[in-house]
Amino acid sequence: MIKNNSKVYLINTNVTRDKKYSDSNVTGSGFSLSNKKNTFEVGAEGAVSQRFSKIEGEPTRNYNNIVGYKYTLFAKKVGGLFEYAAYRTTYDNNYYTSDLGYQAINNRTVYEFQIQHNVHKPWRKIRNSYNNIGYTYATHFVTGKPVINEYYSNFFITFLDYNSIFFGGGSTPGTSYDYFEPRVDGRYNKSIKYYYAYAGLSTDYRKKLAVDLNLNISNFIGQFVSEGFNANLTVRYRVNDKLSFRAISFFNTDPYNLGFADIDAADNIIYGLRKVHTYENSLSVKYNFKNDMFITLNARHYWSTALYRKYLTLLQNGEYEPNYVYDGNNNFNYNAFNIDFIYSWQFSPGSNLSVAYKNAIEADEPGILKRPTYQKNLSDVLSDPQTNSISIKVLYYLDYLWIRKNLRMK
Repeated sequence: MIKNNSKVYLINTNVTRDKKYSDSNVTGSGFSLSNKKNTFEVGAEGAVSQRFSKIEGEPTRNYNNIVGYKYTLFAKKVGGLFEYAAYRTTYDNNYYTSDLGYQAINNRTVYEFQIQHNVHKPWRKIRNSYNNIGYTYATHFVTGKPVINEYYSNFFITFLDYNSIFFGGGSTPGTSYDYFEPRVDGRYNKSIKYYYAYAGLSTDYRKKLAVDLNLNISNFIGQFVSEGFNANLTVRYRVNDKLSFRAISFFNTDPYNLGFADIDAADNIIYGLRKVHTYENSLSVKYNFKNDMFITLNARHYWSTALYRKYLTLLQNGEYEPNYVYDGNNNFNYNAFNIDFIYSWQFSPGSNLSVAYKNAIEADEPGILKRPTYQKNLSDVLSDPQTNSISIKVLYYLDYLWIRKNLRMK
């Protein structure tokens, strides 16, 4: 930390394995500079990744060193009713950090502009609110074609009685290109313009019963027009300071979901227009014995089905044309059912003992011709083979200063 809450940093992470496998190294640094009033800030950060992959047929000490980089430049006004910010971030096509547990999407340059209006103190019937509008534009690092082109807005208002409402939406005003969905290196599809809008409410969390409800609609613009809809309902109930329940129910219907289906015998990339239904229901129970000891029980069922309406061939220019010859069946009926029981005890500061029992069922039925009812589907899933596991984990925090002090006393 330096003058005016400005700062500079340097960080390095490294993965070193047996010589038969690849190693990774990432080094990053950055800085931010603020004015005397801490109302304006500019900065930059960057990182270099190195991936040392073994050369096949060569001695283990010989490696390819694949170097990638990323950098970010930003300027923003902070504090007050209005804030604004502008960012530019570039990831080259070799930037790679997944060995270290996190991988940002590389091979792109992203520009983002955002304006925020925040109310931090009560004003009339409003306790606080956080609102923003913005625009994100990204290009492919190698080809320069746009891969993201979206306007968005988000509004969240909490009233004096602690009930809240939120709403927003977004749209894509121009063409963008998707290099991931075709599943073939170098190929892309032109993304269809779309819009989405959402609204919801959240009741007072201080009360025993609290509800969150979120509704969302979306649609393509220009072709394959058929409105999608999803709803998410969360109910929380606190019996007392020890026992609480939370139930979540999610439903999504997407009548014209467009995406990759197959590659045919002639190496044509086949896309499909499919009707997708997704359900997700979960129940969580938590009981606190005391501040440092609790048990939780979590049950979750995820169900997604897709029935294909028609097939298309992806052309070299990213457009689509109807395919009346392809006769593959890519319908699917996928289920995941999990039950977790966890006991946790923080037996000293920073130290924890946890015991977890997990029951898992995963069922994938390809090529279905008709979507079953929810009750029939759940009954079938519960009769499928199950995986059960028990794990015990102990984390113990060692305070180096305390150890050194006690050793000196001895």
